[in-house]
This record gives sequence, structure tokens and C-alpha cells, in this order.
Amino acid sequence: MITYESICEKLGFDAKEGPPETEYDEWRCDDHTPSVYAVLSYEELLWLSDNGYK
Repeated sequence: MITYESICEKLGFDAKEGPPETEYDEWRCDDHTPSVYAVLSYEELLWLSDNGYK
């Protein structure tokens, strides 16, 4: 069963607040860094979307 708590635990942060801020080097294009949400399954991403989380 998918729960909000299990998703937050898997992400390592509160999904309501979004990922923690990281320092950004404006001169470096970092398109190869995977999304922090890549650890979630399709069903978990769908659950977040269906329940109003962005």
C-alpha cells in the first residue's frame, strides 16, 4: 500500500516542501543529474499526482 509517509521516507524529504535546495553553479549545465523523484515507482508518482502533490 502506498502512503505519503512511505514516499517521504523513500525520497528523504517532505514531498509537500520539495527537495532541499542545492548550490547551483550557473556556468555548469547539469542535464545529466537524475531527478530526485527517479527513486519512486510509476505508481508512487501517480499517487502524488492524484493527491495534489507537485
